[in-house]
Amino acid sequence: MNKLFVASVLFAAGLIFSLTSCDDDSVPYSAAPRYGKMVFDPAIATPGDSVTVTVEQTQKGVSLISTTYKWTFRYSYEAEPGVVKDTTEVISQHTNYDAMGQADPSVRFLVPDNCESRFVSVTLNATFSGYSGPTLFFQATKSGTLSVSY
Repeated sequence: MNKLFVASVLFAAGLIFSLTSCDDDSVPYSAAPRYGKMVFDPAIATPGDSVTVTVEQTQKGVSLISTTYKWTFRYSYEAEPGVVKDTTEVISQHTNYDAMGQADPSVRFLVPDNCESRFVSVTLNATFSGYSGPTLFFQATKSGTLSVSY
């Protein structure tokens, strides 16, 4: 009876070990992309220009799904003759990172006709949800400055 019990316990332990040690290596752990340069088109804007901002990825993200890009633009504008005010404009985009071909994040915005700043400060805050590995939520940030000429 004792030998049968020991054999059963060893068999069960071996079965549990073999089932838990099998890992699907075909799905890599989730990881956020790494950002490189922030590129503006046109490189130097004038008031009234529509500008495209793209953040280049030096390394693509892995095993990511839900993605939110929050773009923040800061500049000064003439609210009324002789009165200049600071403002912040925010554009949010929600997408599926992997389904979108892991494209570089990009957005268009308008430099207003009454812009008084020499520069527009641009910040991208990205949040990602992963589906593989111990960490399932990631963030990445990139900032840049667009020159404005008059």
